[in-house]
Amino acid sequence: MTKFEELLIDKGYKRHSIVLNKNNKVEYVNPTTNYYSSMGNVSFMYINGDSKIQFGLNEAGKPPTLIYPRPTILKREGDAITAGYSNRDDYVNRLLQNEDLERIFDSLFNDKIIFWL
Repeated sequence: MTKFEELLIDKGYKRHSIVLNKNNKVEYVNPTTNYYSSMGNVSFMYINGDSKIQFGLNEAGKPPTLIYPRPTILKREGDAITAGYSNRDDYVNRLLQNEDLERIFDSLFNDKIIFWL
């Protein structure tokens, strides 16, 4: 379990496995394992009331990461500001390793919090 996942649990979020029931509807159930695997739990959904945060495997060959929602990540090059970095696992992982986890958490619900590359 990552430090960010521990933060979510400390904030009252409960970890759930994401499964499709026999009617092909998504259900959230208590996980039977605590590890990520392409053969089972590709990701977990952390739920606290109506708030849902998905964390897990997203790109092949990459470690588990924050999948949804994601913080806003922008890059400034000269006079240009480029968006779209939030869609890339490498940049989200860099945030998770180098930025304050509380600030990342807050940014999931406040689009005024922006991270710059």
